[in-house]
Amino acid sequence: MTPCGGDPVGTWVVSSWCLTVSGELDLSELGLSCSSAPVSCSLDVVGTWTANPDGTYLDDTMTAGDEQIELPASCLEISGTRTTCDRIGAPLAALGYASVTCEDTASGGCSCAAYVDQDGGIGVAPGYAATSGTYTISGPELTIIAGEQEYSYCVSGATLTMTPQSTSRTGTLTGTVVFMRQ
Repeated sequence: MTPCGGDPVGTWVVSSWCLTVSGELDLSELGLSCSSAPVSCSLDVVGTWTANPDGTYLDDTMTAGDEQIELPASCLEISGTRTTCDRIGAPLAALGYASVTCEDTASGGCSCAAYVDQDGGIGVAPGYAATSGTYTISGPELTIIAGEQEYSYCVSGATLTMTPQSTSRTGTLTGTVVFMRQ
């Protein structure tokens, strides 16, 4: 998608999406003995997004998917105490996942399935969800203030295409969400 800006005012229904997450998940807030770990997944987005003329919005989208997080053995210390894969899920869930299940790997690390089930946030997961708030526009960039998220966007006729910009915390997010005017 080539960002073109335009007037996003109106109610928009998700018609298609193609979002993937890869790269490194920021673990620095968890007190683990490592600051990041590889993450990968595909995300699904459904629902509606409404932009009002006064700069407020209502986000009735839902983002879901199964992220795969690979923790090396060197990550299995929390504040200096050694832990196990079956106990590391709860700290990871604190990053905004609905649930996390981790299993031992042959290398001594953990393979974790982290389920994303997030209301709001238009494809950005986990932890940046806001179902209402304000937005600003600067050229082809739309910024959701409540969730502190930026999107490149283009309104063309009855179609709104939004490309979430990656955050350093959740890995590299690529792809778009396409909406049709309701």
